[in-house]
Amino acid sequence: MERSGRWTIRRVRAAVITTVLSTSVLLGGYAASAKDSKKVEVYPLPVVDEKQPGSDQLPPPDKIVGGSAATAGEFPWQARIARNGSLHCGGSLIAPQWVLTAAHCVQGFSVSSLSVVMGDHNWTSNEGTEQNRTIAQAVVHPSYNASTYDNDIALLKLSSAVTLNSRVAVIPFATTVDNALYNAGVVSTVTGWGALSQNGSSPSVLYKVQVPVVSTATCNASNAYNGDITGNMVCAGYAAGGKDSCQGDSGGPFVAQSSGAWKLTGIVSWGEGCAQPNKYGVYTKVANYTSWINGYVGSVTPTTVPGTPVPTTVPGTPVPTSTPVPGGSLQNGGFESSASWVQSPSGIIATNRPRTGSYSAWLAGYNNGNDSIYQTVTVPANGVLSYYWYVTTQESGSTVYDRLYVRLYSNSGSLITTLRTWSNASTKNTWTLDSISLSAYAGQTVRVQFVGTTDSSLVTSFFVDDVTLQ
Repeated sequence: MERSGRWTIRRVRAAVITTVLSTSVLLGGYAASAKDSKKVEVYPLPVVDEKQPGSDQLPPPDKIVGGSAATAGEFPWQARIARNGSLHCGGSLIAPQWVLTAAHCVQGFSVSSLSVVMGDHNWTSNEGTEQNRTIAQAVVHPSYNASTYDNDIALLKLSSAVTLNSRVAVIPFATTVDNALYNAGVVSTVTGWGALSQNGSSPSVLYKVQVPVVSTATCNASNAYNGDITGNMVCAGYAAGGKDSCQGDSGGPFVAQSSGAWKLTGIVSWGEGCAQPNKYGVYTKVANYTSWINGYVGSVTPTTVPGTPVPTTVPGTPVPTSTPVPGGSLQNGGFESSASWVQSPSGIIATNRPRTGSYSAWLAGYNNGNDSIYQTVTVPANGVLSYYWYVTTQESGSTVYDRLYVRLYSNSGSLITTLRTWSNASTKNTWTLDSISLSAYAGQTVRVQFVGTTDSSLVTSFFVDDVTLQ
């Protein structure tokens, strides 16, 4: 059987190109900090997810078969990767300056020939919503094997962060706590500008198709891929064929819904033909790469004045309170001081679990908690509120007991709306980026408020860090 990636002709292997991209790996880690007498944290063990190394080189792209045209802005995390201006691959925006794609879309190609377009729908025309970026850094997984497509994953760091809005948004990626999204039968969605039939033409607008996850055992059967599916891959499609990704879709998103929110669970990788019976689409299993991704996307070094040491405090010690700034742009979103924020009770800004820098906002963490922290801001035109949140809990199961609310209040303290609600049943033990359009409130002076509440039983802690409004 000859395999191919899904970027030009899914069934025909491309010629080997000898350009070499340097790759490196930085593994993220977790460090438990001391606990104060009021709050209790649960510290998970780190997950290491690299697999065995590979060799070789290149494959080709795919497109959507058996799907339908998406609505403009329906999948705002969809990236279009261009090569010398032409359609090359897809990708997914997982942070304002990072796109996740397939290794076979990157390895063997000059970085200078590649670019990323966000906010696109009809790639053959200028719609005025596109944001174009060159590539500052390309990182291919060090264990990518171009013969088997094992570890077919790569990161692209954009030349500058994109502006988040209704047409450009980040998508949270699946982690090890999202294993249920890989169960056989889970309906997932694939999007791309790839071919509408095997060796057929590509559409001008973004297409989508829904396909069910197929068990590894079924996909490894002798009439399917005969044992070629590794633990780093997930299959989806129908035994009868008819719906699939295809040439040109490579690197694009494979997503599923969890508690009403989208998660990036896979990356379009390879397959035999397009939508053929028993030849399912094969996707890179994103949840296996949490540590590797966070090692790059989450490793932001705090900025300090040269020669000035980073302030040190006893873990858990709150920063002294200060007077908030009334209105204007959002300040001190990294909580590196208490300036601009109003805390109730005091001590919410603490050192226990910062995502970056030395501090974050720690809400709840004790029984019958009702903590809040807010800042008064003026919402800019097309303003997007972005922040990272983290949940650690002693609770188990899916019953909701404890909650983190993201809310807008008027300047007088009246509730305007609840933007988000996270809970002890939400994704746990990983920093997750969320972005919310506030364009409906442009020009208004409001309080951006984070509220953590807990019941009287087992303890849940909520953390917030790196808040921006731009």
